[in-house]
Amino acid sequence: MSTGWLIVWSLVGAAQAQRAARSIADHDEVDRP
Repeated sequence: MSTGWLIVWSLVGAAQAQRAARSIADHDEVDRP
């Protein structure tokens, strides 16, 4: 496993986290655990 994949996954995770936060703040229709 190369460190490149770790960087990619971290960036993807951060992007999804921001999108989720924005979607919840904008619509609040996402089911939160």
